[in-house]
Amino acid sequence: MAHAPVAGTPHFWNLSPQALSEQLGCGLDGLGHAEAQARLERHGPNADAPPQARGLLTAVGRRLREPLSLILMGAGAVSAATGDGVGGGIIVTILGLSIGLDTVQEGRATRAAEMLRRAVALRAEVLRDGAFCQVPVEEVVPGDVMRVRAGDIIAADALVLESDAFTAGEAALTGEPYPVEKRPGATTTASAAEARNALFRGAVAQTGEARALVVGTGRNTLFGAAAAVLGEGQEVSAFQRDMHA
Repeated sequence: MAHAPVAGTPHFWNLSPQALSEQLGCGLDGLGHAEAQARLERHGPNADAPPQARGLLTAVGRRLREPLSLILMGAGAVSAATGDGVGGGIIVTILGLSIGLDTVQEGRATRAAEMLRRAVALRAEVLRDGAFCQVPVEEVVPGDVMRVRAGDIIAADALVLESDAFTAGEAALTGEPYPVEKRPGATTTASAAEARNALFRGAVAQTGEARALVVGTGRNTLFGAAAAVLGEGQEVSAFQRDMHA
């Protein structure tokens, strides 16, 4: 469910659990494994779009288009055209070595980051077939009832059903610097920062325990929408960063 509904349409935290569960086509007692799998296929994994893999030629071409590379190639061409073939060759060789080293280092860093991501893969606790179980965060789906405890990273946007002295840190999402108490109950606010009955993906549980009905996953969350917008920005080259430093 999107967090920027059309005019007159309430946010999920403005709805009662019963109304929201009816909208999601589920109950408040969790999903069965078969239904959860069907929803996973329908909604997709609870994750942001993976970064686009770049091939070797793409990586090299991107570096060749950087301003500094263009300047060096131009200098090499001028040197060769004026009879200084040795100087031109040295410039081109240095440029080639620099691009090669950068490409290799980027590839190693990307592989290391992916290995680390897999090593620390998070899990969430959801109610399936009447019992709580651990599942990969990517498999949480709308309609799940999840249990969140102190120290957990909240896996999805959800409406609080029950809470026991539960607070969450939402500074990175809403700007609120202090832990926010979360509890069930109706609210009419349109602001996510004031929605005391809502949990948001990416926030960190600080104290207590809560049960909540999952509403949005992946890009259909406050966190996912922000990440998608940031991911659309143009990539800034190393030369451009240095120029503006």
